[in-house]
Amino acid sequence: LFDRLRKENPSALKKIKPLQGDVLFENLGLSDREIERLSEEVSVLFHFAATLRLEAPLTANVNMNAGGTQRTMSVAKRLKNLLVFVHLSTAFCYPDYKILEEKCLKTKVFEQCVLPVMTYGSGTWSLTMGLIRRLRITQRAMERAMLGVSLRDQIRNEEIRRRIRITDISQRVAKLKWKWAGHIARSTDGRWGSKVLEWRPRTAVQEPVPGWVDNLNGPVGLMIGAGKGVIRSMLCDGSLIAQVIPVDTAINAVIAIGMIEGTRKQNGFNTISVCPAVQEPVPGWVDNLNGPVGLMIGAGKGVIRSMLCDGSLIAQVIPVDTAINAVIAIGMIEGTRKQKPDAIPVYNVNIGHQKQTSWGEVIKVGKDYGRKYPLAWPLWYPNGDITTNYFMHEFKRIFFHLLPAYSIDLLLFLLGQKRFMVRIQDRISQGLEVLQYFTMRPWNFQCSNYDGIQAKLDEEEKIIFNTDLTTADREKYMQQCVEGGRIYCLKEDPSKVPVNRAYHNL
Repeated sequence: LFDRLRKENPSALKKIKPLQGDVLFENLGLSDREIERLSEEVSVLFHFAATLRLEAPLTANVNMNAGGTQRTMSVAKRLKNLLVFVHLSTAFCYPDYKILEEKCLKTKVFEQCVLPVMTYGSGTWSLTMGLIRRLRITQRAMERAMLGVSLRDQIRNEEIRRRIRITDISQRVAKLKWKWAGHIARSTDGRWGSKVLEWRPRTAVQEPVPGWVDNLNGPVGLMIGAGKGVIRSMLCDGSLIAQVIPVDTAINAVIAIGMIEGTRKQNGFNTISVCPAVQEPVPGWVDNLNGPVGLMIGAGKGVIRSMLCDGSLIAQVIPVDTAINAVIAIGMIEGTRKQKPDAIPVYNVNIGHQKQTSWGEVIKVGKDYGRKYPLAWPLWYPNGDITTNYFMHEFKRIFFHLLPAYSIDLLLFLLGQKRFMVRIQDRISQGLEVLQYFTMRPWNFQCSNYDGIQAKLDEEEKIIFNTDLTTADREKYMQQCVEGGRIYCLKEDPSKVPVNRAYHNL
């Protein structure tokens, strides 16, 4: 990877000062001395650390991706010379949006986090016009904060509602009350009235009413049990502090934390799936088989014979060096702004609109190039196919993926060799199952900020940080992708291609 740098500019490696850390730990696992060093020497912070294992447990992914970002921002706040914080995220994080715009989607957080907290238990509320009015006033204030406007701007509530397009809190409360009433009405034990009347709120200091409680967990259960004479003895150290918190205080903290974190200033950009380098460090460089490279290599090896994929859809991918060029350029542009923007700048790093390539073309190049320059020891001829029919795909998967794998493993078992094909096919099936979510639906991204990067660079910077691939040779690049997968992932010697071709022609 660094051979070219060692030859052309070996002294550049001396500029790198690595620090060992981990985003899963507080302060990123760095010591106070190391953070102090960062505070003195660092002015631009790039945050890329994240897991791409979509099949991993949600808890682990949230801790790594969301928790890691929060911990990185906590460290960033301690850097006194920091000019810009650039956060990298996947562009596929909002699949329910037809077009992903270049802006922070705070409304999504409001719908999924803030509204549920504000309306918790509202199914049992006794609604009055005064209460509904206070709820609406609170929501309007939050909406103005999200839009960055104030009462002095004299924007009518109707206009704010049109811009923000989120659920009105009174409508949500009404729906929750209907659901709660329906749940009670479905009771079959003959105690409909008692179910309506005998509900116990959760302990609270002030909201919704002092003393509100809906269970006997914690101190409430102990006090009532002792008062009833049910609890006569208990193993307990009376000197220890009871670590409890009133429910309304906790909810107040949750809302406040969401508001504080949501209004922080940073720079972010969303990137689509990355693929091999178009130019640097060497053309075709790649270190994994994710995305189109895995498909082309799998098709060339004859391992992937069928896949759920709409061949007419655009493959939303970007060369890794182009994405890195954009990252550095964005950090430079935003860090040198004389006037900071009111909203967090967001860039959708995407070239799908510059050089459109469909999934069908990706598969075709993989098969054609696989026939012309065969890979070593293919399982079958590179003649797999894609389909949008689930039942056809399952039929092909059973007969072209699983049965050959079990047959090969059976033969290896009879020969006393180690079996591996079924395990490989299981991994391929898991990977295809994850990938088909992205290959069976269209993705549209607004990229005006990204397209404007080149206009903000001088002529020399445009060459160094090139983000415009409209003039790139697509066929040549896709062949470089296959060769990159051959050399850097499969570790195959390109000089053995004639031998592979002879084996392929048998």
